[in-house]
Amino acid sequence: MSNATTPDAATLRADPAVFADVAFGQRLFDYQLEYLDADSDRKALVCGRQVGKTEVCALDGLHYASTHGDVTVLITAPTQRQSSELFKRVKDLIGRAEHDWGIERSTQTIVELANGSRIICLPSGSDGNSIRGYTADYIIVDEAAFVEDTVFTSVLLPMLATTDGTLALASTPFGKRGFLYEEAYQSDDWHVTEVASHDSPLVDDGFVEEQRSTLSELEYRQEIEGEFVEAADTFFPRELVAGAIDPDATFRGRNSVTLGVDLARHGHDRTVILPVDGDGVVGPIHRSTDWSLSEGAARVASLVEEYDVKRVVVDETGVGAGAVEMLEADVGRALVEGVKFTIDRKQSLYNSLKAALDEGNVTLPDDRLLRQELTDLEYEMTRGGKTKIGHPDGGHDDHPDALALAVDGFTGRSSSGDVLAFQL
Repeated sequence: MSNATTPDAATLRADPAVFADVAFGQRLFDYQLEYLDADSDRKALVCGRQVGKTEVCALDGLHYASTHGDVTVLITAPTQRQSSELFKRVKDLIGRAEHDWGIERSTQTIVELANGSRIICLPSGSDGNSIRGYTADYIIVDEAAFVEDTVFTSVLLPMLATTDGTLALASTPFGKRGFLYEEAYQSDDWHVTEVASHDSPLVDDGFVEEQRSTLSELEYRQEIEGEFVEAADTFFPRELVAGAIDPDATFRGRNSVTLGVDLARHGHDRTVILPVDGDGVVGPIHRSTDWSLSEGAARVASLVEEYDVKRVVVDETGVGAGAVEMLEADVGRALVEGVKFTIDRKQSLYNSLKAALDEGNVTLPDDRLLRQELTDLEYEMTRGGKTKIGHPDGGHDDHPDALALAVDGFTGRSSSGDVLAFQL
């Protein structure tokens, strides 16, 4: 376009619809415009399949980088394949434009523009190591529901700390869990744009009907309707856990305290120390991935003194009697009881915890990791008719196991005094 007919830079910066029309001769759909034009530095597009999500992410990044000077735009997705597809879309958009973008440098992962801005496309991976260390002004995460929570909290959000930048997410839902649902969809501070597949002009009725006939009801609601749905095999329904949360409840550390603790065994295991007082109120949670077994036991010993604990319940599954003996030496043999998690024992413990939550006997803090691990737990029936309970692939059950042991002592065997429950 000639300068005479091209809107000024301020208009292009402020209006993505004008930018798309001028740069590509493209008219945006209503939901695309709502997402791109959201007046918020935290926004999310929650959508069904085939609504042009990846295209929107690429357009969003290119719009910001080309209308702002000297900024860094990071576009990421969980896998290398997905991030490569994103980068291809960015380059496709540049190639479709009717004018020179002033590309200074273009590699397999970075485009640098003449205005000093750059667009970086990299996979987040499972731990965010491939994107760690950048400072960004604008971050776009495609398939955000499938990015680990720790990538958001430990890598992506710190990138924006000094720039006060924007975090933009786009994804189909993946259950009522994770950062997209917990921190974005349920927050009043985020602008959320929702679109089902059948609401997109890109999707015809035949595709929708085909998916309706081939997908399960849960899959259809999630993949086509773009709904956050809870799996039928979730052991602790989200509503049950949410109903037990009271961030204003007062924890009384000298009132018959129960501590639920998971002592790390190896690798990326986490030690969790979780107190429950005599009124069933869960208090401050102590946790670390760096403590050794002996360091965790030492921390427990200090809490035994602080809370005047009368019993220690230890999950000795996988660590044997040695850990129990270590705790007996640190806190006294009379306090320590070892428990091995068989299918039957775990089912009993979790059934008791579920009943305690349902009856209002346990009050939970608004703790993200505790909440997530509880609601992530799944169950299945074995051939022998038993209920097998565990976490999904990539998940953890440190907090729920420790809480189940503590609550079992709190509601049953611990009537004589304080309890410290360990899940090793």
